Amino acid sequence: MSEINFLFRDKNRRKFFFKCILIGLPILIGAALLINYIEDSSAAKGTPNDKGGKDYYFRDAITETAPDVLCKLIPMYPNGKITYYNFSTDQANNPVGNLFLFTSDSFDKVKAFYQEKGNIIDEGTDTFVCAIDGKKITLSKFTKQEDDQIQGENKINISF
Repeated sequence: MSEINFLFRDKNRRKFFFKCILIGLPILIGAALLINYIEDSSAAKGTPNDKGGKDYYFRDAITETAPDVLCKLIPMYPNGKITYYNFSTDQANNPVGNLFLFTSDSFDKVKAFYQEKGNIIDEGTDTFVCAIDGKKITLSKFTKQEDDQIQGENKINISF
């Protein structure tokens, strides 16, 4: 308790203490936000993993494209927006993971797009499984949540 009394002993020390807080707090908050931004953007570009490939993670924003390694495997739906992806690759750049796609088009229209690109393995009303270049891709219609960034559009999970 004597340490606190030392800081507040007279008027000049109190002024100095509060000036330090007023100057230091915005610097600390700015540094934390900058570090968070840098980590998020590096995760979207890929970070090395123990399999000799990279881990990719993207969330809390909206994009129409994905990393090239994923676009080479899965053609991106032209009228869709991606709000989340999380996948990893190995040494041969084989991706494994999933992404969430939002589109104003119906699930049947999205299914038709992917039917043209690959071989049908299984088909249901809310799911569709196909193989594109030997890689199994699963499309699932998801229920929209209140915290989704895009409302009023169909939400589709693409697993690979």
